[in-house]
Amino acid sequence: MAEKKISEYKRKQNTVIFAIVTGLLNIGFMLALMFAMFVIFTVIVYRLMHCTSPVPVQLAIPVIMIAGFALDFILSTKLIRLLIIKFNLADKINKKVADQYLYDKKHPKSES
Repeated sequence: MAEKKISEYKRKQNTVIFAIVTGLLNIGFMLALMFAMFVIFTVIVYRLMHCTSPVPVQLAIPVIMIAGFALDFILSTKLIRLLIIKFNLADKINKKVADQYLYDKKHPKSES
């Protein structure tokens, strides 16, 4: 089967759509992670430790937010990389954007 060459305009259009979709999914994923961590922490503090004060949860909220940002950054990058490989998107979006996610520190590409 012959491969179709994608025009530069279509590649730019695909890159914009890719950026918007990954950004929206990234926000949703981050909020879901934070909500899950908040629920788990609240259950541990109030159900298992039988705490009656709201102070532990109030103190944990900034930690949960920072952990949510960090976990989202790590996990979403890996998830986007897997999706690019699975759906073969590397040749359909801008090469620099694809290379950003497909870069491998252990086996960098030679620049020659």
